Amino acid sequence: MKIKKSKYSIVGYLAILLYLLTHLGTLTLFPLPWYDETYMASIGKAFLETGKFTKTLAYYTDVPKVDLRYGPLYFFVVAPVFKFLGFGIFQYRLISLVFGFVTLWLTFKIYYAEEKNKINANAIVIFLALDSFYFRCMHEGRMDLMASGFMLSASIMLLSVLRTTDKKKVVIKLIFAGVLSALALLTSPRLGYSLPFIGIYLLIHFLRYKPRYTLVGAFSFIIPLFLLYSLWIFYAFGSYVNFIEFYKENLGYTRLNGYPFYIPKQQTPLLLFTFMAVIIGVIRHKTAFFSPLVIWSLLHIAAFYLIVYDNGPYASLIFPYLYILLFVQISPNDWSFLRKTIGFEKGQRLDTQKK
Repeated sequence: MKIKKSKYSIVGYLAILLYLLTHLGTLTLFPLPWYDETYMASIGKAFLETGKFTKTLAYYTDVPKVDLRYGPLYFFVVAPVFKFLGFGIFQYRLISLVFGFVTLWLTFKIYYAEEKNKINANAIVIFLALDSFYFRCMHEGRMDLMASGFMLSASIMLLSVLRTTDKKKVVIKLIFAGVLSALALLTSPRLGYSLPFIGIYLLIHFLRYKPRYTLVGAFSFIIPLFLLYSLWIFYAFGSYVNFIEFYKENLGYTRLNGYPFYIPKQQTPLLLFTFMAVIIGVIRHKTAFFSPLVIWSLLHIAAFYLIVYDNGPYASLIFPYLYILLFVQISPNDWSFLRKTIGFEKGQRLDTQKK
């Protein structure tokens, strides 16, 4: 019998529908509401009612009454959701679910834009969507996936800059990337872990390939990022000095506080498979393996484990990059070989044995 592409399309759409229904059906059941969710939901509800980032409950008695550790953008989204959809765990977790799907789409976009391999891009999204840790993150009422969405959007812009030669387009893309990076920081300051590393990488690229654009490029990216985040600094802390002093006293969320090389055990299998995939990629492709997307992914992962103390679901910030590295060394020829091995190629007739 002949395998028709339309049949596989129908199966694909049904699988997506089942996946969506599974999320919606288990959104309030898994995982059980935990302290971060209730704490942040209380801030969002207070912001809706009073316009202030005030906690109405807390899991630590020494947390200030007005909590300004987080950026305001997440609560700007939470408040109208509570206003129009009501206050509840389903409504609250719906925000993470939506941005989880946005992040999946952006993961596809960033890979396909750089590697032009739709099969790999689809495989990355499927494996990421079915990852048990990422599935759980899509149900947790936190701002990580929202921040990740903004940073992936900025990464798409910044990586496209590396391929752009027109000065005007370079400047415009860098300005947009600066704005998107600022929005990521205004959602969660934890995203700042990657900025020094990708900043150095971009600087090296400009000095090597676009030396005439280096100064204007740096200002195009830094100025919108600096100005937008400065608005929050002066509102929340009053000055840059107060901002620095506040975070010097709150280094518990970084490895700078004495937690070197800590990796949660549940991340070990994926990290090992990713490490092996990178080694295989280097053996197969030598230096050609290190495309801008590969370097970008390695920088994000290295910066994360170097700086962030991952005692929560923070690794969702780098899971797209881990899966990108897992698949990036697989070529279209590899997929063709796999199809031949299992006895199916596009347009091929499958022989059926009659008993």
